Formats: sequence, C-alpha cells, structure tokens
Amino acid sequence: TYPTATGPVTVNSVIMNNGSSLIAEDTFDGFINFNKTLVEDEWFNIASPVVGQDMDEFARTQGLRSGTINNIPETFALGYWNNNYFNTVTKNWQYLHSATSGTGLPFISGEGRAVSVATNRDVTFTGTMPTEDVSIAITQGIYNNYNLIGNPYPSYIPSTDILTENDIKLQQLTLWFWDHTRPNGGSYVTKNLIHNDFKIAPGQGFFIQRMPGSEAVTFDFTEAMQSHSPTDTFLRTNSNNPEIKVTMSNGTNTKDTEIYYIDGATTGWDNGYDSTIFNPSNAFELFSYLVSDDQGEDGLAIQSLPPSNYEAMIIPLGVNVNTQNLGTLEISASSLNLPAGINVYLEDKEDNTFTLLDDTSSFSTTLSGSLNGEGRFYLHTRTESSLSAPNDFEINNISMYTTSEENLRIEGVQSGKASVVIYDILGKQILSTSFEGTGVNDILLSKHISEGIYIVRMKTTSGIINKKINLK
Repeated sequence: TYPTATGPVTVNSVIMNNGSSLIAEDTFDGFINFNKTLVEDEWFNIASPVVGQDMDEFARTQGLRSGTINNIPETFALGYWNNNYFNTVTKNWQYLHSATSGTGLPFISGEGRAVSVATNRDVTFTGTMPTEDVSIAITQGIYNNYNLIGNPYPSYIPSTDILTENDIKLQQLTLWFWDHTRPNGGSYVTKNLIHNDFKIAPGQGFFIQRMPGSEAVTFDFTEAMQSHSPTDTFLRTNSNNPEIKVTMSNGTNTKDTEIYYIDGATTGWDNGYDSTIFNPSNAFELFSYLVSDDQGEDGLAIQSLPPSNYEAMIIPLGVNVNTQNLGTLEISASSLNLPAGINVYLEDKEDNTFTLLDDTSSFSTTLSGSLNGEGRFYLHTRTESSLSAPNDFEINNISMYTTSEENLRIEGVQSGKASVVIYDILGKQILSTSFEGTGVNDILLSKHISEGIYIVRMKTTSGIINKKINLK
C-alpha cells in the first residue's frame, strides 16, 4: 500500500489516489498521476507532488472555480503568495488570469499555491517522479516575510526534519497550515517542534517565515526526508506532556491557543517551541503572550513553559474582538496531564473575578465594546487554596496614577525589580522600562506621548498588574 522502490523502475504510468504514498530511491521512468481530494468552494494550500505539471492546463481542466475571485474578475481560483505585491483586499495574493492562452509554465517543485474547486472532486497532478533534492527560493516581503511553499514529493515528510534542516533560514521554527474544516470558513493550524510525530502529506502546502535580510535564501527539501504515514497525523500532538488548550467562541467564530509544559522550556521565547499566530490582526482572535521577557512579539498560537513552579506562572491572554463580533463571549479550557491538584483559572481584570475552567465550567461575559490585545484576561494554574495567597493581595494593592503629563507614579512596590510596558488602546507598545521598588516610584513619560487612554502592564516579583490611565 505504501511502496518504496529501492532500484531502477520503468512504468507506463502510476495512478496514486488521495492519501497514498510512493518513494523512489533510484531512477523512476514513467508518468505519475496523483489524485488529491478537494471540497467545493473551500480553499486549500497545495503543492505539486510531481515534476512537469503545466499550470494553465491544470487550471482549465481540474474544475477550479473561475470568474470573479476575491473581487478580481476573469480569474481562476489558483492563487500565488507574492511577497513583492500587496493590496488591502487580497493582501499578497495574486491569481491566474482566466484569459491566459497557455504559457506552458509548470508548477515549480516546492512552491505552494492556493486552489478552490467548483464541485467536490479529485484534482490530478500529472508528471514525472521527483528523484532529487528540491530547493525553493524564499523571499523577504511586505507581510512578515511569509512564504507559501509545499511538499514536493508524492510521499510524507516529517515536519521536524524540514525545520531542523532549514533552521538558520527561518525567523521562527514554525509551519502554518490552512485547515478548511475549522469553524467560520477555516483558519490556520500552527505546528512546531513540539509536534514531533506530525508528517506533511503529499501535495500539502504551508507557510514559513524566512529570516529578515536581503541575501538570496532557499528552503531545502531532501530525498532522504521522505517517509510513509499509514494514518492521518494532521491534528495529532504528543499527549505525554502537560498541556492546556484555551478556546474562545461567540457562537459563530471559534479560536484557540495552546500551552505546553516541556522539559527545557523557559518562560521567555523558545524558538521552535513558541510560535506566533499567522495573522495577528484578525477581527476575532485568541492568543497568549510570553510569561516573561516579552520583546513585543506577536501573540502566540503555541507557548511552551517549564513543567514546574506552575503557581508562579501567570499567562497573559490576548483577545481581538471587533464591533461586528460583539455579544456573548465564552472562554473555556481543556487540559491534559497537569499535576494533581493544579487547576486552570481565568482571571478577568475588568470584573476582578477568577473562573475555574474545566470540563464542566467556563467563563462567559457580554461584550459592549471591542477588545484589542492584552490587558483583561490572564490564565492561572493553581490549587484552589492558593488563589487568595499574599502575593495576590500585594499586587492588588498597587496603585498607578499620573502626577503630571510627564510622570506616572506607582505606589506599593516595596522592593524588588519591576518592569513597566505602556500600550495605547490599539495594543501598540509606547514605552518599556524597569525600576527597583522603593514604595513610591515615578516613571518619566515621553513628551511625545499624546493625550488619551493607555494600558500600563507591570510585572513584579509578586505577579502582573494592568491598569488604565488617562493622560490629559
């Protein structure tokens, strides 16, 4: 069912159905017809698993949607992510023009494309067996240096293999996969080194983020990476680690963020074990921020933490909800393998409440205004008896206020180092500084900070506090 050809092969043709896998370790002469099953009116990120498939012929013969696609007329639903192009409607996406007369250009091995078919069907890639290593150019771009690439072989590739092979070329060791089955039209699934049993299917496209720089860079696939996978690994994770999955829903949209506790992880940035969300500006989104040493990274889809000292780690959550998504907001959590007695609580700074999140309990609130980023919700992993510990009392007795347009006064930090970050109401970082607590501390505000409402986020040895201040 999953053959590996260890010697030279000559055939007239091979038909490969969706989910099958074929590896050639020597020469392989003859045509491959690879079928991939797609669902009507949904988008899929794909890559050709054969060499030589003509792109225009594929668009005309494989039942792709055509017409006006994403407000672009006379277009096939065959999209290309172009880092040198951007507009407010399609962002970096460009599409194949339906009036093309046929350029004869084939799919480039390792290059990703977005496709959508008009009816449920298999699309067929026809070409020859790839029997060499593949290198695909990845570019610096307008939109976070994302590049859409894909598996160039008719076999599976372990995700950890391609991440470690290309580690110095990537800004973060992360892969983003579009999953059309997720609520409200689909969203991106994030994979990194935690998912050490995840394999990328033949014909599967995905995004990576290249390291900034002007030099030419290629992303490399090697023949030796190929493997077979008799079962679907798309949503599989390593269940041996303690983990928490936090989910946010308004009844129509659903988003989630994942927390893992693994040996060797820190409370700061761990490349390959912490991963940002694909699009931090989504109108409805849930993510987390680093527990410590936050350097202004985008919100995290995956955060890894050390599997100890659970009660000392408070995880800031970021929530984006625009005015079109107002109403009842529910936040829930599922957890695996947490130490005995450790529960998950959601702190709501606005209501000053703690809510147990377990299989039968969740948090619910009715939003009257939009939310943008960090400041309201925090995740705690604690025993029930520790929720009212002295540290909580101390942090709740810290006050902040402005003494003039140039000074922010903080009272109540008696000793120890504290850090302060100030954000505007859109979530943009305005100021970051630190101080040694003396009971009363003044923070000099830049004269360039204009009037308005700001969020002050302060970390002390006792915990985290967020306050709104009004600069006049």
